Amino acid sequence: MSTDHKELLLRQAARLAIRANDFALNGDYIDAVKYYTQAIDHCGEHAIFSFYLNRALCLLKMDFSYLALFDANQAVRLSPQNVKCYYIRSRVLRKLKRHELAQNDLKIAMKICPNCEIIREESQRINEQSERELCFFNEKLKSYNLNDKTYYKIKVNFHLIKARDLPTNIWNYNGIRVENIRYDVPIKLINEYFSLFGNIEFIKRAYCYYDDDNYHNQSIFNRSSLSPTSSSSSPSLFIYYYNPVTPMFTIAYFQGKTFKELCQINDDKQYKSLRLYFAPTDHQIELKYFRPNYPPINTQECYFWRTTYCNLKERCPKFHLQPCKNVDAQMWMFK
Repeated sequence: MSTDHKELLLRQAARLAIRANDFALNGDYIDAVKYYTQAIDHCGEHAIFSFYLNRALCLLKMDFSYLALFDANQAVRLSPQNVKCYYIRSRVLRKLKRHELAQNDLKIAMKICPNCEIIREESQRINEQSERELCFFNEKLKSYNLNDKTYYKIKVNFHLIKARDLPTNIWNYNGIRVENIRYDVPIKLINEYFSLFGNIEFIKRAYCYYDDDNYHNQSIFNRSSLSPTSSSSSPSLFIYYYNPVTPMFTIAYFQGKTFKELCQINDDKQYKSLRLYFAPTDHQIELKYFRPNYPPINTQECYFWRTTYCNLKERCPKFHLQPCKNVDAQMWMFK
């Protein structure tokens, strides 16, 4: 591309951005996003951070917070020393309730501009919002009518997890499914590990294996009744609790961790990390093998991100919360 042609495209992009600014100032965020997008397309590889940042603000106004985060990330990448990029991204993260990450951005912004009162006020707002949500969460815990032992275990071990790692349990599953766990782990050891945030009602093992390209599933209750080989089986462990809160904390704590006593070993002689999913108990028949695409509560989360795969990826208008990735995937979805 010649220099003259590049300058022409950048001038056209600037004019489109000015028009987008006018729409944004008048509250017409849909058209503003449209013209910011055209301006970004004109820039090509010579992207300008302010176009992404302004589009992020418009998307945030329309409650497309996840899309706004993508644009804010692009702005930070293009201008890593610009205090406004970190400030705007912190606002997006606050809207997504990612308070710790938002505070991290504000700390960077404070280093760049240490005397900025606006950044200090935003940091204070995040702290206040975190405290309010913690109080709200404690009240919500009480609303589940947890028994004293469960409530005590969650309260005592609350410090073991970070709020950003806690998945939402929009279907109120009372159980979890654990993958990459050894089939010969004693039940007593499973109880010791997985009762950290509440008492266990029931433990069930299931083995999935393939024979002549056919899928098989066998559930057993006594590990001595089946001795599969590591090459032919994929053991799953189902743990049922008495409430939908304990599974949330259990997933948040154990997700991605490795324990020599629990984990399988791969072909490279490395321990596989645990993978946990929400699962219905035998009492939750309505969730066992089928459920509608939409949960019983209002949520902006993407159903497909939570279960199998979202083809829209960054273009999806619904939230893609990292702790909730595939967390609702059930075994019957892959048969």
